[in-house]
Formats: sequence, C-alpha cells, structure tokens
Amino acid sequence: MGVTAARMTGGGARTDAAGEADGVDDAGAPAWTGWLLALALLPLAVSAVALLTAVGSGYVPTGDHAGTEIAVRSVGRHAVLTGLWSHADWNHPGPLSFYLLAPFYWLTGGASVGLNLGALAVNGGSIAGMAVVARRRGGRPLLLCTLVACALVLRTLGADVVHDFQNVVVVTLPFGLMLFLTWAMACRETWALPVGALVASFLSQTHVGFVALAVPLLVGGAVWLIVEVLRADGPNRAADRRSLRTAVLATAAVLAVVWAPPLADVLLHSPSNARRTFEWFRAGDEGVHGLGDGWSVVTGQFGLPPEWLAAKRPMTPSGESGFLHAPAVPVLLVPVGAAAVWLWRRRRDGRSLVVVLAAALALGVLAVTRTVGPVMDYRLRWTWMPPLLGFVVVSWAAWLALVDRWGRRAERALTAAAMAGLVVLTAVNVAGAATAGTPDADDGAMVAALVPAVVGHLDPDAGPVVVSDPVTPGSWYGRALVLQLERRGFDVRVPRERAIEFTPHHAEESGPVQARLLVVRGDTLAPVTERSDVHLIARSVSERERARHRLDARVDRILSAAADRGLSPEEALADPETLAALDRLEPSPAPGGEMFATSLAVYLDERPLGR
Repeated sequence: MGVTAARMTGGGARTDAAGEADGVDDAGAPAWTGWLLALALLPLAVSAVALLTAVGSGYVPTGDHAGTEIAVRSVGRHAVLTGLWSHADWNHPGPLSFYLLAPFYWLTGGASVGLNLGALAVNGGSIAGMAVVARRRGGRPLLLCTLVACALVLRTLGADVVHDFQNVVVVTLPFGLMLFLTWAMACRETWALPVGALVASFLSQTHVGFVALAVPLLVGGAVWLIVEVLRADGPNRAADRRSLRTAVLATAAVLAVVWAPPLADVLLHSPSNARRTFEWFRAGDEGVHGLGDGWSVVTGQFGLPPEWLAAKRPMTPSGESGFLHAPAVPVLLVPVGAAAVWLWRRRRDGRSLVVVLAAALALGVLAVTRTVGPVMDYRLRWTWMPPLLGFVVVSWAAWLALVDRWGRRAERALTAAAMAGLVVLTAVNVAGAATAGTPDADDGAMVAALVPAVVGHLDPDAGPVVVSDPVTPGSWYGRALVLQLERRGFDVRVPRERAIEFTPHHAEESGPVQARLLVVRGDTLAPVTERSDVHLIARSVSERERARHRLDARVDRILSAAADRGLSPEEALADPETLAALDRLEPSPAPGGEMFATSLAVYLDERPLGR
C-alpha cells in the first residue's frame, strides 16, 4: 500500500507510521509549477491591464461600490471601525476589506478602478493559495486538477464579477481558499493556521454570513491541527511542536491586529455595531428558513447542469435563489460520494479532504437556514466553492486510480489533457477579461451626467453640502453623488438618520450648510415635484432608456409614413413595405441594465439654510 501510494503521488511521498501517503515532498519543485500558476492567473493580469487602459477614470461607482470607495477614501483620514452597511442600523462586522483595498486605491491615485485591482489581487491570491496547498498535498496531479477547477469557475463568473469589489462578491474565491487551508491544517500544515485566521477574518468581517461558515472551519481546522501535532510521535516531534507554538503565536498576533478596529468600536460606542447586529439577528423579525431551503440552495449546485460549471441560473422575480422554488436533483453527489469513498480508503490526507468537503456542505446548509429574510441570489456565489472542491475530489481520485492501473502512460496522458484544458480555458478567460468594459456602465453614466450641473450650483469653499437620497434603498445613488462631490473637494454630509449607510463622519452637524440636495430616481419623482420649495438642477437618463426612446421615435416615423400612404394602423402592420422598415430597426435594448432607475434627478432644497 505504501509503495503504491508513493507512486501515485509522483514519488517522494512522506508516510506516517502506517505507511500511508501524506502529501508530497515539495522540495525542489520544478519550474513548471510557477508556469502553470502564471497561466491560470493570466486572465486576472489581462483584466488589470484592461481596467487601467480601457476604463481608467471612466468608472463611476454607485450603491455598495460607491459606499466601499467612500470607506476606503476614509482610511488614514477618519476612524474606519466597521464594515459596509447591511441592514437597518448595523454594518458588516469589520473593515478589513477596506484596509486591504486601500493600497491599490492609493497606488492608482485614487481612481475607482484601483478597487477593482484590489479585488483582482484578492482573487489571484486565493487561487495561488489553493494551488500552493494542492501542490504540497498532491503534487502535479492535484495542482492541475485545482487550477482547472479554478479556471472553470473564472469562466462562469466572468471578468466583470472577478474584478468586482462588492462585499458579497469578493468573498467567493477566498472562501474556496478557506476550504483548502482547513484541509492543510488537518494535514498538520502549521503555516496554514495564521493564514487561515487572516482569511477567515477577511470573510467574516466583509460579510456577516461568513461568521457561520468561516469561523467554524477555522476553529475545526485549528483543533484538528493541534490534536494531530500533539499526538504525533517520531523524530520530528519536537520540531513540529515548536512550529505549532510559532503558528499559534502568529495567529494570535494576526487576530489581534485585524480585529482591533471592531474591538475599538465595541469599546467606544454604545450600543456598538456588534451589539446592534446581534440584536437584529436575535429578533429575526423577517423570519428564517428550514433545513429544506438550505439543502436545496447548497446541493442545487450538484444538479444538472451544474450552475458553477455552466451558467448562472436565473433568480426568482423577487431576487431569491431559483433553487428555492425549483430544486435541482443533486445527481452529481453520486460521483463525488464514490470518489470520496475511494480517497477515504486509499489516502490518509484523502480522508481529511473528504471531511472538509462534508463540513463545507453541512455548514452551508446551516448558514442558509440562519438567513434572516429572503435568501437573495446575489449573495450566494459562495455556494460554488463546495462543488469546486467536489470537482477536485472526483478528478484527483480518478487521476490516481488511472495512474495506479496504467502507470506512467496514464500519467502522461492525463497531464497533457489537463494542461490542454487549462490552456483553452485560459484563452477563453483572457478574451473575456480583455473585453469586459466599464463596470456598471449605465448606472455610472447616469451619475456622471449629473455631476457637472450639480457642481455648477456649488462652491467647494462655501461650507458643507448635505445630500439626501430619501427613497432609494441604501442611498444607492446618494452614495454615488456623495463620492463624486468628495472627489471634487466638497465637504459632503448626509442626514444623521442615513449616516449609517455611509461612514460616521458624514453625519450632518448642527449649523449652516451651503446647500441641501435631493437625489431622486425617475419613478419616485412625484413626492418631490409636488413641493414648492425645491427646484430641478440636474437630470439624466440611462443610455438604454435613450436607445429605447430613439427606437420608439423611429417606429412612430415609420407608422406615420404608412399613415401618409392612407394605411390604418392595422393595415400598416400587414404592409410588406412597413414590415420591412420595422425589421431593419435595431432590436430594443434589454431591460435591467440599471440597478434601480432609468433616469435620475437632483433637486435643490430651498428651505431656509441652517437650523
């Protein structure tokens, strides 16, 4: 058994007392390891170049993206102690993502695309981390299986998602890394403990949902690591224990540093953000979900076709996961289960990998059940990571079984096939990265069109400007206008009751202000336009809406021409000449290119200034 296992790992396998393979000796790893990783990361590099050259300063963030940039701009200027605003009166647990994105923002001179570059770095580091664990545990076979799996996920995500720094998106691949680090800890890789603490902290602070996912994985992996090291015998026992002590001390230092801001918030504010968050979840006023919902959402990724491998499944009209109301039969759990059994019987580290996969699935189900309110689809890309790990389990087990049966011949064929697949997927991902375009172009263009007229009514040196977005959830466009005015040197404030959606220093203070601005989307104009103490200073319409208006105008002209020829509307629609003219028109732009609005307006509130 020990000889066979060593051959399957490519030689150089370290063995335990029972002679079972336990990873590979990574010393002197050949140069192709770096080349394979560089190939897998090439689409991210191309995406970075495209953002800097083709997008540049043309990106105007809105909503959560604008809120993230506002927070990142505050790093080093104001106290940033909590994460992005989430619900009601609480934010996500911590600001670690803001601090990690800040250097990229500074390096680009404060350009919004700097945050996209930061997201690419986070995702690239996650892929590299998974590759490192895979290379150490299973050599070239497992490295190739892992890189192919990552390339498949990059293809399905698309370049616009991979460079997205929104908090619900940028956590996707780091969660995959967390699964690999948990496995590394279970295999007595002491270095994985402090790294895992950093990744788990990033996940938990960036989105509160990962407290139920990442923290149990970190705790479980740490306990497993400590028990394995303390139980181990042999000549390396003393060195392993010294390494464990170093890892524990490093982990304590990491946790102390990255959790200092949330702890400061607890000490300085009453009630703290942590207290408000806890109370909101404890109340659960919007209701939670049953195990059936959790099972449907998580195991739906193992249905046919698998969403993570093929294409994103449409959400429900309410924005929830489509798996809630149309569950998929998880037939792909059958090959995953078979591969898990094979690895469990043949490899010591295979058993721990199977346990990590099972834990990820169980924690995922429980996390969905603890979701308060709707299970919104946009938050659920993390559910793609357990099936990614399942793909690695199946492909690795198949690889080892084939090599065990046919030896070097099978190994050469599998290596060639995996490399060819990685090259093809990289080419596809590079093409997507090079042509991704400007993020959220329609929303950003609407806001950008407002700014010159708004700035023309203001003076950067005349005192604070108060911006209110009274209708849109989360001040979607209000945050965008606040950001653009701040970038132009204005002291921008918001009504105190909306300050939770920004950062604390934006809360309006008593005293005179230069102007009060109301940001209103087109379908909510009535309550504002009925007031006599406001007047319009800027208005913009999305490009999609303008295109639809142009199309409607062309249709009207064609029908008018038919009417001039004496045709009724019914006769015109049966007239070959009219139908041919209509067929030559460009198709109507698809709806939904804007987050909330097809038009925006900014009003100057002319109530007496000051209080």
